[in-house]
Amino acid sequence: MRREAETLTEDCNKCVTDRVSACAVELVCESTCIMRSRAALISLRAALLCLPQVSAICARPLSEEDAKSPFPPASAPDEAKNPLWPALEPKGVPSADAMAVPRVTLSLPKPTTEELQSLIPDAGSPTPPPPDAASDPAQVERARAIAASVVELRSWDAFGNELARGCGFFIGENGAVLTDISVVRPDFAQGIEYVTVTTGLGQSHRITGVWAQNADTGFTVLQSDATDTPLLIVNPGFGFTKEKPISIVALHDELGLTIADAWAQADDSAPGAGWLNLRGEDSPGEPGSPVLDADGRVVALVSMRVPQGKWMNFGIRIDAVTEVLGRMRKEKPQPLSTLASARRAPVQQDSRFIEAFRGLYEARPRQATGQLLKLLKPYPRSAELWALLGLGYAQLGAREEAANCNRKAVALDPTIGQAWLDLAVNQLDGQAKTAVREALEKAVVERPGDRLTWLLLGEQQLLAKQFAEAERSLLEVIKIESDFSPASYLLANVKAQQGDYLAALNAAERCVRLSPKHEQAWFFLGLLYSRQGRPADAARAYGNVVEINPAHPNAWRNLALVQRKRGRMSEAQLAFQRHQRLPVAAAR
Repeated sequence: MRREAETLTEDCNKCVTDRVSACAVELVCESTCIMRSRAALISLRAALLCLPQVSAICARPLSEEDAKSPFPPASAPDEAKNPLWPALEPKGVPSADAMAVPRVTLSLPKPTTEELQSLIPDAGSPTPPPPDAASDPAQVERARAIAASVVELRSWDAFGNELARGCGFFIGENGAVLTDISVVRPDFAQGIEYVTVTTGLGQSHRITGVWAQNADTGFTVLQSDATDTPLLIVNPGFGFTKEKPISIVALHDELGLTIADAWAQADDSAPGAGWLNLRGEDSPGEPGSPVLDADGRVVALVSMRVPQGKWMNFGIRIDAVTEVLGRMRKEKPQPLSTLASARRAPVQQDSRFIEAFRGLYEARPRQATGQLLKLLKPYPRSAELWALLGLGYAQLGAREEAANCNRKAVALDPTIGQAWLDLAVNQLDGQAKTAVREALEKAVVERPGDRLTWLLLGEQQLLAKQFAEAERSLLEVIKIESDFSPASYLLANVKAQQGDYLAALNAAERCVRLSPKHEQAWFFLGLLYSRQGRPADAARAYGNVVEINPAHPNAWRNLALVQRKRGRMSEAQLAFQRHQRLPVAAAR
């Protein structure tokens, strides 16, 4: 007799995804007031996130559609050896997605005074070899050419506390710097005592004035005390209709000057609102980073950076800065104190935003989403607006558009935990994904008491075979709510993968005590009991599965196996006949 078909390894790897991947966020609304602050937005939680393919995990009987088996079909019966009991073929957990985006990454540390001569050789001396032999020599030369033009900016208060930082670059020989508004945002501009500028060569300057600050585009032109500055040339005629290769430059404390190849394309969809989508393998850019074409000219500016590995950042075309360059020839910069004058009232105080909030709460997503899209023109950089718009698109089932809105929300304000959670949920597909896991890791930092965020993180870690991390996340769920059965079910899978079958058995038994109709947990118990040589308990577990879901082909088949092992041939024959009459079995 061939070895029993219900081996633990065969189905354990597939047991995870079906039940929990359908879990996003519970339908909870704790807000009793209308949006007067960001906290009110977050308190809406996931009540507004009603994806058609997502449902909350709950301890209820499963519907027929809900109860479809997560396990792979059995291989065809080998009638020559055993016409009654086909063997199962083990299958592993699906591997994570991989984006294949061409890139060239160059990291040049900030040179010390002693290294400056080697970094910028004299005209008559031979060019030294690139610092990294694996780097593209052309990129090395480009980095050396722009090192003096790219800058890092930091704003400070009167007590020496850093308020914000970002990138920028010289656009004039007189020390004018183009950057993003996030470095000197109007909401904290009154507290700015001074702004420092550090070039890629380590030279330091200070900001002395302001040429322009556009709250819509984010373009901010500041005046530094530098003179005879090497500038970067802008190319306002660059087309972004089709996706094109570009390079993004940044200046970091840790990495120094970096250039990374990426791709850029205009997002002409309604939620795109004219932004440029910038994507690549890593994310070196910062708000204010210049985006270069193949000739080293600036074609765009990074305006929003999503702090993730596999990334999609957002930029704005350089076209709008040409008007500022014209004014600089005949005007004088304004003092730093004028930065605070660009501050706007928050979107939460706009009656149209409040009405859209009500619309989503009352399940009128199409009308509410239309209202929110109109608000993008006066509030293009409102994290709360982008977060609510993401919820609206999620209600409409437009997950890709929703995820793009979520990315903008977290780029503008990384402390909105709900937006991180929504970003993860809108990318769920039942497989391990680095981007989903990263978003959930950010979400639990901002939402440490949310059980579903921890549960989804535990699931992703389990799918990625990060078993120790998954166990820690699931134990956090149990700390928050000890009787939450899905956490016990996933914990049983984790312990089984670690080889601790006794702990797996205890966790699975706890799950069915908490949720007697949990079909997958009963099936998993059947596997565990069978492995322990307890056919009677395994038969009871499989019997509960077919009682909950009579269309479960794997349960009928495994029930036949354990009944045969117990010597109950007539019951085994009946179970296998039920298995053969099922449409899935008949199709094989």
